Amino acid sequence: MYDHSREVYRRLRRLLAPDPRHPGMRERQLLAGCQQIVVELASEGGKAHRPAPRLFGRVRHLFPAHAQLVAYSLIEAELERVAGAMEALPA
Repeated sequence: MYDHSREVYRRLRRLLAPDPRHPGMRERQLLAGCQQIVVELASEGGKAHRPAPRLFGRVRHLFPAHAQLVAYSLIEAELERVAGAMEALPA
């Protein structure tokens, strides 16, 4: 699970809007959101209901408006990949 959540985080981190008043806070919030959704996917056997909109709703405020569509697309693609990997695991 750790590898999956970190991979989602790494793909999204480059899109974050910097916050000079609170360095690192947006990164921590994004990582926490990625970890939480991957845990939810794992607990539901990779069949969580609409994980991409759920994660995007939690982290949307971290991205500038012009990057939100790209962020959503990345989230959707990465979570499909993660769900597929989890479904392929033996029960």
